[in-house]
Order: sequence, then C-alpha cells, then structure tokens
Amino acid sequence: MEQTNLRLGVILMIATTFVFAMQDGISRYLAGEYNVFMIVMIRYWFFAAFVIFWAKANVGSIRKAASTNQPIIQCLRGIILAVEICIMVLGFVLIGLIETMWSGYVSIEYKDVAAFSVLIITLIFFPTGFLGKPDIEKV
Repeated sequence: MEQTNLRLGVILMIATTFVFAMQDGISRYLAGEYNVFMIVMIRYWFFAAFVIFWAKANVGSIRKAASTNQPIIQCLRGIILAVEICIMVLGFVLIGLIETMWSGYVSIEYKDVAAFSVLIITLIFFPTGFLGKPDIEKV
C-alpha cells in the first residue's frame, strides 16, 4: 500500500495551478504581438524540454518514457491539447478586441463589463456549450 502525503499533494496542486496561470498570462500577453500558432509552438517547445529532462532524470531514457500500448489514443490526446490551446489564445485575442471596441463607445473604466457581457450572453443562449447535449439512446 502506498503512503499518501496530503501536504505534498496540496503543494503540488498549488504549484501546478500557478505554472498554468503564468503560461496562460504570458500567452495572452504574447497574443497581442505574435501569431497564435507561434505562441502554441513556443509553449510546446518548453513543455517538450521539460518532458525530455524529466524522462532522462526519472525513467532513464526518452524511449522508455514514451512507450505506449495505445499510440493512436496518445496522438489524439496531443491533437486535442494543441487545438484547446489555440482556441484559448484566440479567445484571449477576441476578448481584447471586444474590450478595445467597447472602450471606444463607453468609458474605459467599464471595459471589463464587455467581456462579462459576452460571457453571460453566451451562457444564456448556449447553456450546454456550442456542441449541445449528447443524444443518449435507451436500448
């Protein structure tokens, strides 16, 4: 039986949340100057460097760390992650454009109202998301 360490788990979750928040903040900042795909490529290069370092240090080789019995599922997971990051960065760009257009008509002090208005309108008209609810068939 493995021993659980609650304090270590909490510290690692806080550290992970901080790292991802920093990545998202830096991505939003860079989205104003660079192409979305360039930002995603930079994020993947940093992630790849981390994975290579971790694989060499803990497993012994990259080949051992990357071996899997389900290569198709692993490739699909990577594609889904890349698309998710592209959509996130595009969303940051669109929120910036919406806030800029909003501040042209309304006082700049209320620019956050624009982003929240878009969020609320989206939640009202698409409460289950853009893809809708899955159809469940009873057999």
